Amino acid sequence: MNKLFRFLMSISVLSFSFNVLANELRDYHTEYYDDEGALHFKISPFYSKIDSKLPALPDGQVTNVAKPTTIIDNSYGLNSELTYFVSDNFAFNIGLGTGYTKIKNSSLNAFRLLYGSSIAPTNSTKTRSLMLFPLMGTVQYHIAPYGAIRPYIGAGGHATYVYNRSKAFELNNGYGFLFQSGVDFVAKDDALINLDLKYSTMKTKMRIKKDFLETNTDFKSKVKLDSLSVSIGFGFMF
Repeated sequence: MNKLFRFLMSISVLSFSFNVLANELRDYHTEYYDDEGALHFKISPFYSKIDSKLPALPDGQVTNVAKPTTIIDNSYGLNSELTYFVSDNFAFNIGLGTGYTKIKNSSLNAFRLLYGSSIAPTNSTKTRSLMLFPLMGTVQYHIAPYGAIRPYIGAGGHATYVYNRSKAFELNNGYGFLFQSGVDFVAKDDALINLDLKYSTMKTKMRIKKDFLETNTDFKSKVKLDSLSVSIGFGFMF
């Protein structure tokens, strides 16, 4: 009975001491960082590894040519983001990206051989670039909002405008979910270094143009693009 009493008293004392210490630390951090602004601006170059998935395609006219299973491998570009804190831990993040990518030349040639001319083109490598402009929005939870190292997680969505520069291929605009995790390294003068990972999904449609296929109609199909992006950038707190 005495051991149980001593154990309960020890737990009570430790709990009280921890509560006092936590309040003092919270008051200290609040006073130390009370001049920080609620608005953060970041700009970051990024690289994306893209997993492009095609549905079951119809049989083509050539039996010894494998059906394409992917159309895009990767992209790279630049993101700019604004983060607005509504509390110490929660923030709204909105971003606009500019990305550059190319359709795989082997996939374009396979589409032409399967569903168009039986002769592979010689100039498809010059006509397969695309520009992607995603508008992104997430709700973020900042795990440790004070200090020099500030990790966070977020979830939301995106809507992506596609500017087609390809004379052979067209990809429609799309949308999907977006998940992110990252960390801010706070430096002097309200500056910060940012490391960020984003995973996004996108459902859209594609069209292989009839002029490229040398047929009377375009070839159309659905496509799903899942991408994992990594970015390292810098920003400022206002």
